[in-house]
Amino acid sequence: MSAEIERRFVIESIDPDFHRRAFKRIRIEQGYYSTMPGTSLRIRIKDGMSAVITHKRGNGLVREEIEGTLPFETARAQLEHACDYRIFKTRHLVDRWEIDEFHGPLSGLWIAEIELRSHDEPLPEFPRWITSVKEVTDSVNNLALAELASFIEGRELDRPVREYLRSPVPIAVLTGGPGSGKSTAMEALKQEFGDRIVFLPEMATLVMQQVGFKPPPADDIVGQAHFQRMIFGAQRVFEHGAQSEALLQGKKLVLADRGTLDNAAYLPDGLKDLARICGIVPDEEVRRYRQIIWLDSPPKEVYEQIKGNNPVRRETYEEADALGTRILHCWRSPLLVEVFGQSWDGKLAHVRKLVSDLLRD
Repeated sequence: MSAEIERRFVIESIDPDFHRRAFKRIRIEQGYYSTMPGTSLRIRIKDGMSAVITHKRGNGLVREEIEGTLPFETARAQLEHACDYRIFKTRHLVDRWEIDEFHGPLSGLWIAEIELRSHDEPLPEFPRWITSVKEVTDSVNNLALAELASFIEGRELDRPVREYLRSPVPIAVLTGGPGSGKSTAMEALKQEFGDRIVFLPEMATLVMQQVGFKPPPADDIVGQAHFQRMIFGAQRVFEHGAQSEALLQGKKLVLADRGTLDNAAYLPDGLKDLARICGIVPDEEVRRYRQIIWLDSPPKEVYEQIKGNNPVRRETYEEADALGTRILHCWRSPLLVEVFGQSWDGKLAHVRKLVSDLLRD
């Protein structure tokens, strides 16, 4: 596995005589299988002659990449019958730059890519016939373009394709142990910020209440693995859908009641188990979010009152507090903000301030 350090730019203005220049050109057909957000598995055919299959993981500047060759006929069959999204482009090779001219539904779109030797290598100058660019390293990749192509195929567009490329709406997580006040805080935030935020419910509760699934006993190791993988997958799918909905509605943030790493708190070996079961790197998973807001457990007498009003709540105070601590340890990173306080009004004011700051970013 190798790390790909790559920057991407949408070309907004290019010399109309570009095609007369004698650059090496490659015709590329590229297809993508459906995968979890944050990963991609693609088939690429070059000049109708050779083919490779590539797995990428991660977002932004640095991504992990594994690539291997495929028999041409196998690749052609996979591209046409198994890949959900496809793109067609001509790649123009100019020194170290790869200038992609897209065809089909994405006609009119040009993107310049360059692979850097290190994180801090200065960006080489653009070819002089490129006069205006916009960097999209953190927001656009070829999988996103292939998905866009499928959405707009056959439609008459009212503006250039590049204007449909929008940065993904950031996701923040509100988490904590049982009785910490997540649900109450989410309801208060909906009342104040509902016009600017898409709110995502707690996934385990949604799956159990709406679908009827029940978590297996703690000593059923295989059942626990299946259950946590299902919750993890549902969380990823719903987060991706919430981001799309936020874009359509013009909202600025997705706020999730718990995030994917919360699941690790329910497994014997925590993050190690979750990484093995779901095939993730925890540090990369944290970076998918803009901020993690963790709420401390309330005083014991407050928890007992909450438990008395909620027949579903079965954890003792000690169990709930210990679970909240395990959740906290799952999210340890610079993106984590811990919210303490004996006063509920004080905790809610702190959360409100954090969310307000995210909306101003």
